[in-house]
Amino acid sequence: MSTAPAPSPLPVQAVPEVSVVLPCYNERDHVEQEIKRIRAALDQAGMSYELICVDDGSTDGTREVLTSIKGIRTILFPRNQGSGTARRIGTNEARGRVVVWTDADMTYPNELIPELVRELDENYDQVVGAR
Repeated sequence: MSTAPAPSPLPVQAVPEVSVVLPCYNERDHVEQEIKRIRAALDQAGMSYELICVDDGSTDGTREVLTSIKGIRTILFPRNQGSGTARRIGTNEARGRVVVWTDADMTYPNELIPELVRELDENYDQVVGAR
């Protein structure tokens, strides 16, 4: 009687250092540029990350822009539920050691995300940036 070898376990995906939750509502003209800016900052800092873009029922084509971008996780709401709900759902889906909330409207200096994460690692429980 021969027995087949036990199947190898699937590789466990590494936990990213940072999960960026990006609520989007009618941000078609900004969202791709904002994603590029966030990626560039985190890549330059050498941080592992995931981007979770939550389309909050946009009606301007934001959804189509998001679904065309490779390498992001996209959550699509059928109707607008507010940024609080988008942040909550995005946070629930996040796998990172640190969760960062920001906006897609180009008003926050998202290139500073790595600096805020480093501050958090310096014995803080929460770091809040302001425009």
